[in-house]
Amino acid sequence: MATKAELVKQLRAMTNAGMTDCMKALNETNDDLDAAVEWLRKNGSIKAAKKADAIAAEGLVVGKLSSNKKKAAIVEVNCQTDFVAKNQQFIDFTNQIVNDILEKVNNNDEINSLQINGKNILEAGQDLTATIGEKIAFRRGEILIANDNETIGVYTHMNNRIATAILLSGKVSEEIATNVAMHIAAMNPKYINESEVNKEWLSKEREIILEQTKAESNKPAEFLDKIVDGRVNKLLKEVCLISQPYVKDPGITVGEYLKQNNASALKMINFVLGEGIEKKVSNFAEEVAQQMNQSK
Repeated sequence: MATKAELVKQLRAMTNAGMTDCMKALNETNDDLDAAVEWLRKNGSIKAAKKADAIAAEGLVVGKLSSNKKKAAIVEVNCQTDFVAKNQQFIDFTNQIVNDILEKVNNNDEINSLQINGKNILEAGQDLTATIGEKIAFRRGEILIANDNETIGVYTHMNNRIATAILLSGKVSEEIATNVAMHIAAMNPKYINESEVNKEWLSKEREIILEQTKAESNKPAEFLDKIVDGRVNKLLKEVCLISQPYVKDPGITVGEYLKQNNASALKMINFVLGEGIEKKVSNFAEEVAQQMNQSK
């Protein structure tokens, strides 16, 4: 179990809040990190917490489009170090998975049972672990399939840490679909539109915004509600794809860009490397001691 000092260090890294505030937040929440982040936000110590999913694991995220342009696949394969992420065997393994998914898989439920060289993905990763000497694990994969009246765009950022795909209604050019996929990589929307927004998440965010607003203002309750409504609406525009200013033309939204091209967004995939994975905190002295013992 982590010590209080370690928890404070983690909370500061997640939120950029001061040490005293982090200590108080942990004391108020019985050392629950997630609850402590929320406590800090409600009490105005931070405006927006860095999510734990910002802590990255190593590996590759790859997105590819099938030769007929009707299927997209995105995968994430993890390793322990950036050095191995650049290893050609690891790169080949990741590319083989995404290529096999494109060729053999027709729905997302089939991905984890995919056979790689006669073995399932888990076993194939274990084999490569034995070869490379570092844990290799397929983490996730997802596909999009387009019908004759739909278009897919795929974008993999050049460092293979972000890969996105978008399914659009309408027979639009691949360039338009790719532009939207690039926008997703740049702006990281969580939902396509407000109808997709998780109600529990929104309720919690509204509660946090209300507490922040109370701390900042002495206005009557009826005015507070209007301020909170405005801030919630602003948040929704930030997290929904079609409401975001389009990165290539900030004067219009993504929704307006799509409307200009007789298209609409149906589904999207957005994989960020290491999202939701917390790296092990290394103790340098222990690592040196272990290496010295191994060399004896």
